[in-house]
Amino acid sequence: MYSSSTLYTVGTLLSRACDAAMPVRVLVEGNWLDGVPVSYDGHGVLLDSLHGQFLVRVESISVVAFDPADRAGAEPVPVPRAADLALA
Repeated sequence: MYSSSTLYTVGTLLSRACDAAMPVRVLVEGNWLDGVPVSYDGHGVLLDSLHGQFLVRVESISVVAFDPADRAGAEPVPVPRAADLALA
């Protein structure tokens, strides 16, 4: 039987993305935010995006999407919010 003591967290991917300056998508209270993590301290993450900067508390993040195959420094793709789609 194989066991491992590795615990993967939201912070695991945020830290990897921050170190590589790679864009991420984070799900925060039902809204997706895109950006490049420029600072991560274990409690919060600062995302630099096309719409400015977001400071997000890590415990508010449900999902982190990160594709390490993306090229370094790629700009995040804007994702419409549900409220924006309702207005269209």
